[in-house]
Amino acid sequence: MNDRNAIDSETIIDLAKGGSELLTANFGPRLNTGETLTSVSSVTQTVQPTAGSGETSTLTVGSGAINTGGAVTVDGQSRAVSTVVQFRVTVPSNAVAGAYKVTVLAGTSASNVKPLNVQLRVW
Repeated sequence: MNDRNAIDSETIIDLAKGGSELLTANFGPRLNTGETLTSVSSVTQTVQPTAGSGETSTLTVGSGAINTGGAVTVDGQSRAVSTVVQFRVTVPSNAVAGAYKVTVLAGTSASNVKPLNVQLRVW
């Protein structure tokens, strides 16, 4: 049974307050043989630390795009065409330090909708 709260990403991304970075959700290991990504249903921050006075626990998460133009290299490894979703995350300068989770939902060529959870750490 798959735990909906589990972190599926291969790496944990560290971002500084005030930073912005293009992140990659690798669906490759979750896809069946011959299956590819065809659409991005949503990219949503689903977990955040509790905000204190003057702090915010909401990140700006951009919409996702599938790598349909070709393979991409992530952390030194090539990822096949139509197997990853890339999205930008911007961290406010007054963000709460701690662990965040972004859930990416993507449709596939087999008419499946697959989730992938990406963990970020803000420092």
